[in-house]
Amino acid sequence: MSRPKLYLEVDRKDPRRTRVVEEPDAALAAGHARLEIERVALTANTATYALLGDRLGYWDFYPCPAPWGRVPAIGWARVVESAAPEVAAGGLYFGWFPMASAIDLQVAPAPQGLIDTGAHRSEHAPIYRSFTLSERDPVYQPGADAEDRHALLRAAFTTGMLIDAFFAGRSDCGARQIVVLSASSKTAIAFAHEAARRSAATLVGLTSARNLEFVRGLGCYAEVSTYEAIESLAAQSSVIVDMAGNAALLDRVHGHLGDHIAHSMRVGASHFGAQSAQPPSAGPAPELFFAPTQSQAMLAALGPEAFMARMRAGLAAFVEHSAGWLELERSQGPAAMERVWQDTLAGRVSPATGQIVSLASSPAPG
Repeated sequence: MSRPKLYLEVDRKDPRRTRVVEEPDAALAAGHARLEIERVALTANTATYALLGDRLGYWDFYPCPAPWGRVPAIGWARVVESAAPEVAAGGLYFGWFPMASAIDLQVAPAPQGLIDTGAHRSEHAPIYRSFTLSERDPVYQPGADAEDRHALLRAAFTTGMLIDAFFAGRSDCGARQIVVLSASSKTAIAFAHEAARRSAATLVGLTSARNLEFVRGLGCYAEVSTYEAIESLAAQSSVIVDMAGNAALLDRVHGHLGDHIAHSMRVGASHFGAQSAQPPSAGPAPELFFAPTQSQAMLAALGPEAFMARMRAGLAAFVEHSAGWLELERSQGPAAMERVWQDTLAGRVSPATGQIVSLASSPAPG
């Protein structure tokens, strides 16, 4: 007997408003595959997809009637039925999926798995509409623990690596210090992990008082301070990496460092509700970092083999490093997914906890 698909949808203008939608199963259309979404990771990065959904087109990945939206989340799904040529049932795939129990996608085979060929996906970067088969995944690590850490960390690591490559290729813009806001976020940790390995400019992590000891314990940052100490930052040539998206905090950093800022980069929005369209009152205007653009530049500079070798080695080291600071927490069902989503938006999830959630009918592994 077929089961209805469950979706957790959020209000595009106020992601705190959610609803669970039940969609009856229908006959699978030609050229489509049905994927059961075994589990996804919910992180501050997931929340960023919702907060930047209109600006960067994330709502278009899995469209539904406004004002509702389906937030893409990184995880694992298995093909349970296929009406697409050369796409077999049974394969386990890594990629961006909606917060749902299952989904039907128009797909075609790709060198590392599948690609979504729906007309609405044609303008999206290939990385966002590709699904990597575990057996062909060049960075795959077997086992439920490793798979869940990849769901939580692979995209964060990739973005962190690309940010580091951006600054490495520009000699850190001549800066003596790199100031990271929301230093406890997974993407910030990934960037700091990579930058520390190449002896970059002095890495300064800014975080909340409650996360201060956690960030210090990571061993990635040369200096760690709370947001209350922003005005104590050394007044020297600096670059800013803003993972928080907190307009007031960024304005204070810009106001303190002013003309000492060589580059200000906007990456994430881990502080929900603290965003503003107004630029900081001092220093250069922040520039939004878009990972796919830097990925193409890095691929062109290194070549595919060297790029993948760096990705494979760096990610493996980061996943191993995470065992010392990241504990996995797994949950299942609509109520659990909604709770974790609300906790993520509100900043109630400890940076030492990785949330893995499933809406699928069978429990997540582990």
